[in-house]
Amino acid sequence: MKLLLALIAIPLIEITLFIQIGEKIGIATTLIIIILSAIVGINLIRKQSFSILQKMRAHQANKTQLPEDLFSDFCQFMGAILLIIPGFFTDFIGILFFIPACQNFLFQNSSNNPSRRKQSKQKKKTIIDVEYIEVEEIDKDKKPDA
Repeated sequence: MKLLLALIAIPLIEITLFIQIGEKIGIATTLIIIILSAIVGINLIRKQSFSILQKMRAHQANKTQLPEDLFSDFCQFMGAILLIIPGFFTDFIGILFFIPACQNFLFQNSSNNPSRRKQSKQKKKTIIDVEYIEVEEIDKDKKPDA
């Protein structure tokens, strides 16, 4: 459901930003900025090459945790991809992926972070499953049938 919402919301946000920014700075300048951000994204991907993906596959094959430096490389790779996608909103999100503080925040809140797993295990509640038997109250004055 969240993915569907994002697939609808992101293009609407991009169109709105294109219109608003295009009115302020002009169509030509808007198009130049979009093209330049795509060129920057392509160059960043070329620079980083696919060594990041190879490192990630190796860690995934060994089923080891992603180290923070590899996560940082992955964030930069995703940021470059977002820069290639035309639009101001995706460019803004892509630029956030290059900021170390944002990378640290994402790493700390990712499900692949071992310290986060320990915290989530500690927060789980203990559930005790029991069976019960109803006991009738015995009248003391009544004699048992024998």
